[in-house]
Amino acid sequence: MTLKKLSFVTNHIKELELIESQIAQQSNILSNLKNSQNITDENISNFIDKVSNIIENNNKILLELKEYWNETSTKIEDLLRNIKSSEQTEIDKRPEIVEIKQIIDDYNNSFRNKKQIITDNTVALLDLLDKENLSNIKLDNQEISLDNLIGEQDILDNNILMISEKSQQVFLPYTKLELEEYLKQFPQRYNSIQDVINQEFVYPLSYYTNHTNLARFRECYSLVRDKEGKSVLDALKYAFEFMFRYEINPAIIAACKTQAQFEAYLEALEKNKLDGFNDFKIVFNVSPNATTI
Repeated sequence: MTLKKLSFVTNHIKELELIESQIAQQSNILSNLKNSQNITDENISNFIDKVSNIIENNNKILLELKEYWNETSTKIEDLLRNIKSSEQTEIDKRPEIVEIKQIIDDYNNSFRNKKQIITDNTVALLDLLDKENLSNIKLDNQEISLDNLIGEQDILDNNILMISEKSQQVFLPYTKLELEEYLKQFPQRYNSIQDVINQEFVYPLSYYTNHTNLARFRECYSLVRDKEGKSVLDALKYAFEFMFRYEINPAIIAACKTQAQFEAYLEALEKNKLDGFNDFKIVFNVSPNATTI
């Protein structure tokens, strides 16, 4: 199995979240259309029916993708657990590894096909809006963006990991230098520093709480392989070591920039002295009054 395949976990969760956001915007368009005065009365019912059908189809496909993703994650997690607990040789474990590769390939193929259907549906929706001269219809929240509210010159280092049950989001710490490097290296991917923050340092809470064992594996692998630049074997060993450490929140691993930082957190956790961990502040927003550790 090419170990780059493991990145599908991160990539597909992000893509699912993006697709869900796009379909939610389409639903907002439909809501605005129902109040629009730009469509003649005799055509409005038929037109809105066509738009509704497209959005309903996209929502159906999104639900299928989510269900298939949950099934896929569970299968991979079970196989990883078997590999972790087995005392077999690496050669004897090969069938499980081959099975993981096949599961990933099957998911990728299904994802591409269904994503293409959603894309085609969205193009059809835009064509409908174009024909009715509504391609520039405004969303309720479109005119007020974070980019307009927060100037890039006001963005400073963020030394707080915020895990918010209230907003169902996780906000990772970052430095302004990191943001500028993202923008410099990937100018086609990001429109602004705020765009980098939104894409790279803000995640749905479910990204870490759904399938936590797999999330710990993913974040430990990324910490060693991507952030430290070490070998695939080192990254896998580290990921397997902490995969089933249930006391560790995967978001905390994601917030760490280095192994040394993560191990400093582990030491503080084991000694029950988290107040002494100062690399970044961890805030759990579980109620109107946030608590920190």
